[in-house]
Amino acid sequence: MKEDEFTLQELREELELRAVPEKVEEKLKALYAELPDELPVRGGGARSLLKVLGTVTGTAAAAFLLLFGLNTVNPALAESLPGLGNLFRNLNGTKVTGGNIPTYDDAVKPLDVAAEPKAGEQEKLNFTEYYSDGTYLYLSLKLEAPGEEKEIAWYSPEWYTDEKTRMGIDLSQVTVNGKQAETYKKLFLEKNGEGAYEGTWAVRLPERAENGESLTVQASVPELYGTKTARYLDNPPDAVLKPEFKASFTVTADTSHNRISEAETEDNGVKVQKVECTPANIRIGLDIPFWGRESDTLLNTNAIALGYPVLTLEDGTRLSHSFESPDFDWDYDNLKNGGRIQGIWVYEGAPEDSGTAILRIYEKQSDLLFSVGDAELDHRFVFAEFTIDLNTGHAEPSKRYLELGMEKLDTGSYDRTARHAPFTNGYFVHCCEVEEGVEPIDEYTAKGNGVFTQNVILYTENPEYRALELRCYRDGELITSLRSCPEEEYNQTDEYLDGSISYYKGEEGEFYCSPIRDPELTAGIDMTVLSFHVNYAPDTRKDGEWGSILPEDRFDKLTLADPETGEILIEDVWETLQQENLETYGERFS
Repeated sequence: MKEDEFTLQELREELELRAVPEKVEEKLKALYAELPDELPVRGGGARSLLKVLGTVTGTAAAAFLLLFGLNTVNPALAESLPGLGNLFRNLNGTKVTGGNIPTYDDAVKPLDVAAEPKAGEQEKLNFTEYYSDGTYLYLSLKLEAPGEEKEIAWYSPEWYTDEKTRMGIDLSQVTVNGKQAETYKKLFLEKNGEGAYEGTWAVRLPERAENGESLTVQASVPELYGTKTARYLDNPPDAVLKPEFKASFTVTADTSHNRISEAETEDNGVKVQKVECTPANIRIGLDIPFWGRESDTLLNTNAIALGYPVLTLEDGTRLSHSFESPDFDWDYDNLKNGGRIQGIWVYEGAPEDSGTAILRIYEKQSDLLFSVGDAELDHRFVFAEFTIDLNTGHAEPSKRYLELGMEKLDTGSYDRTARHAPFTNGYFVHCCEVEEGVEPIDEYTAKGNGVFTQNVILYTENPEYRALELRCYRDGELITSLRSCPEEEYNQTDEYLDGSISYYKGEEGEFYCSPIRDPELTAGIDMTVLSFHVNYAPDTRKDGEWGSILPEDRFDKLTLADPETGEILIEDVWETLQQENLETYGERFS
């Protein structure tokens, strides 16, 4: 996968986050370090300097590299990540069949329609099955492409309306009763082991259909791109077909399994306004208080709003979010800065005879990013819980979370401003880490260059410049230090996709100071970020090809001082960060 601004833009749109939470990033880095050197995008992440500037570029670039590394190590895990599953399912060519639709009796209907190619083309495309719940239409297809059996999959390309952002529309189109249908799941066909390709295509009906209503469908597939690898988003494709398939047929909407409840239910300020259950998906209308943002802790730059709804079956099986659904409508960032957030969450449909589902509103999304199988984290806090009767759609408040040892947070007393640990002499340690620089091997690959920096990111509510010095020790001996400097002494400017950054660069390291560009990263409080990047000596030893510094070569103590008065402001930066984590999350960094 080529790391360029187009792919980064796609990741931003799927991620819908301004940053990856620090705890999650550490887990990603651990997985990322296991990747082989020859893997594309194996190079190191973006500078930590960028990570806390309130920009998208630095945080998303780091997330980009780490998440694509995760996808290589564990694609199933990557495809399950909330907000990212669709991106990685597309990347990996994972077949999406409409979830649990086949578990419902007579829901899937046979369809035997051969699409007509343009004259002289030998490819054959058959529509074999369908299901419509009155809102969506799911189609199963089979492709025969003689002479093209080397490809592992064929998919419908996009027509880009904006080449810079790579935003566009699906080239394959469906109309229903003469009106344009919106693509929900793109046409994707995988090799079936019999020399043909099978897959699915789903669209949202332009108008909701009643039970038994006949729908006239016209489908066109002008081009198909072929790929020999799972990374089918690579450009250009390995092969191109231009069959100009066209097909017309009639289907019937089946809403007999649909269940809708519009009875409003409330728990702890959370309102479930509507529940609609179909074999294809479960759509839940929610109205929740604005409790704050994950970044209110000041320990990460994830500015999404608190309150993350998760739907499970009684046995704990999670029903995945359908973020790609046109019905999904949720303001993660609370861009309106409203006192409440309203919208619709969409989940995959439950298997028939499931009976009930459990909807929990967790405090944070980041707690759930790695909630997969045996790796499930301890979700300590919930705001609300509802048990949903899937046979009626009715929701009722419940307390099953108590059986799992979870604690319910009271909306009335929840205070976002108290979610971060105290400042130490006016400073808060946001980040303290060792980072290795990288050097490019080619356009797609990079490797560590053995040049290390000690990065320390601090927040302060004082906007005035103050002389500071970060002192680095090993075994009680002062090894090196880096002083702050006023902006007029900055001597370096770097250009990035969304702007430029000026900073001081010297033999001892780099320093940057600026107001936080986005106050939503700091609980709405105006703060200044101080970024120290202290260079390790050139002969610093590396612990393995992709490891960090050997423990005996690391600085073992970092102290923040005022060089003009001699006052020690933070005795031990790393220990202070550990204490902040202990007070905020109940645990220290490992």
